[in-house]
Amino acid sequence: MKTDDKRPAGSATSYDVARLAGVSQSAVSRCFKPDASISEKMRKKVLAAAAELHYAPNAIARSLITRRSNIVAVLITEATTRVTPEILFQLNVALLRQGLHLLLFSITREMGHDDIIGEVLRYKVDGVIACTTLPPAQIARCRQQGIAVVLYNRVAPGEQACSVSCDHASANRDIAERLHRGGHRRFAFIAGAADAPVSQLRLQGFVQRLGELGVGEVAVVHGDLSYRSGHACMLELLARDVAFDAVVCANDDMALGAMDAARFDKLLRVPQDISIVGFDDVAAAERPPYRLTTVRQPVEDMARTVVRLLLERIADPGLPPVVTTMPGALIVRASAHIAAD
Repeated sequence: MKTDDKRPAGSATSYDVARLAGVSQSAVSRCFKPDASISEKMRKKVLAAAAELHYAPNAIARSLITRRSNIVAVLITEATTRVTPEILFQLNVALLRQGLHLLLFSITREMGHDDIIGEVLRYKVDGVIACTTLPPAQIARCRQQGIAVVLYNRVAPGEQACSVSCDHASANRDIAERLHRGGHRRFAFIAGAADAPVSQLRLQGFVQRLGELGVGEVAVVHGDLSYRSGHACMLELLARDVAFDAVVCANDDMALGAMDAARFDKLLRVPQDISIVGFDDVAAAERPPYRLTTVRQPVEDMARTVVRLLLERIADPGLPPVVTTMPGALIVRASAHIAAD
């Protein structure tokens, strides 16, 4: 069927598509709505008409009708984006599966700047996923505006918002115990910055379990979660007058840097002279030059759970906060002498 419409390509409306396909305008709307009920025959008819007219649904117009933008603000630190980009990828996948779109706010520091929520509120977002620390006042400000908030790998003070986290402390307690059972007695830990909450949880779990096992002192140095800082921290540890035979790092990038410093700068053997363990299971961890023992976070499951909790609270703002923790999986490779489970 031909039309005499002389408007530019892409300017067709849903009513034009409905007229060309011989269906109602509501049928056209359902066709472009995720999970809407529509027969396959009608869907094909509508899509053929839409293709002929170069029609695409107008998200802005739809948001005016539904009073929802289907946009979710994601707050994430530059360090997290750089070191574990899979987190952002899996959040985007989980949002897209629900017909939602991600609006990224990249933050230089863990606490961001004083008014990050003020920046977010300039946009019509339906919710906020924070992969960074959010002060209580900013969470309250979102609630006052009717915007749902869920934290990823962070916990809101006083549990004022939903959160989904890996159980960092328990994972590092397990590492401590299994290294100890593997014969290690002298330990060091390469942590992130003092204000990095995930790093602190991993350090606390590790040191606490070693204390229960009778290990009185753990040498601790702080880096910035990067490969370069892991390399520098390992050299700093080796320059100290403190003996150790196992090093646990707050993340894999630092563990890879620490391993290269030990092997190539000091000619130590890994794991014969020193065991090294990381956290996150980044792509490089399984490569033959490293074969790093590490902890894998359930990133995909965490992302799906974050989006589910967010959608539930967008639909019903009165729902109470839920705090969810998920276990990490210890991946044993060749970089550490570690006891079997």
